[in-house]
Amino acid sequence: MSLQSVSSSRSNFGTPRPLVSGLARDIAIIELLATAESWENGGLGVSQIAQMSSRDKGQVSRCLTTLLAAGLVDRDPTTRRYRIGIRFYSIALQTQEAFLVMVSQRFLLEAVAFTQETAHLNILRGSHLQTLRTEEARTPLRDATWDGRILRAIDTASGRAILATFSETELKAWFEEHQTTVEANESDVVEGSSPQITTYARLAGELALVRERGYAIVKGEFAAGVIDAAAAISDGAGRVVGAISVGMPEARVGQQFSQLGLVVARVAQDFTRELGGSPFLRDAIASE
Repeated sequence: MSLQSVSSSRSNFGTPRPLVSGLARDIAIIELLATAESWENGGLGVSQIAQMSSRDKGQVSRCLTTLLAAGLVDRDPTTRRYRIGIRFYSIALQTQEAFLVMVSQRFLLEAVAFTQETAHLNILRGSHLQTLRTEEARTPLRDATWDGRILRAIDTASGRAILATFSETELKAWFEEHQTTVEANESDVVEGSSPQITTYARLAGELALVRERGYAIVKGEFAAGVIDAAAAISDGAGRVVGAISVGMPEARVGQQFSQLGLVVARVAQDFTRELGGSPFLRDAIASE
């Protein structure tokens, strides 16, 4: 449920829930403190945050005071800048995504070793895909600034690898909620890319191929001149929790799409085994 929908909800007595708008403002400040600008400058001051969020300085100061008292932000006594607090990290480390990030390094490096290209751990967030961790090749196709970047799921191999594990009912519900009208804006689509899927029928047909192969391949749809290969990973309960992907220049891949896909699929299989799940692969792939 989005913060907007939560903020419009009401209690059993018909009165608006208190503090939700304040929580949304606190989260917005935390997100600003997690930006590259904040990291590079050792945090952000009250005036900077107020300017970046288009909010009153007094209001920002009060929010920061509350977050500081809760241990969710820290303040440098010299620069008087705020940054993410230790308690926030402690909470974050208890999440499933943090666990995936910690476990993923060995498998991402395995993918890098086989392909000599940068590898990524990705998760599905609603209609979009988010990169949680990147391990770079010596000559990276994508650099670490892609960590945290959000792309339209249907334009990426990872998004399709994850969506291919959905049941027909789940996929229809997902498409109806997120992609009924697939209209890209500047923040969704990388310049020079060429998204192809705009209908449910086209998506369903592509995902059938993904299930048959055991991996997804996308050619130039999220980044021009890039072949993106990905396979899904599952946890101990058999739930799909993300995907591993590798992007390679089209000139390097040539027509060897299946080889790239099989490499990524096998790495995803190893990752899945580490998590105790069942690999999303055909028996033919697993037996090769």
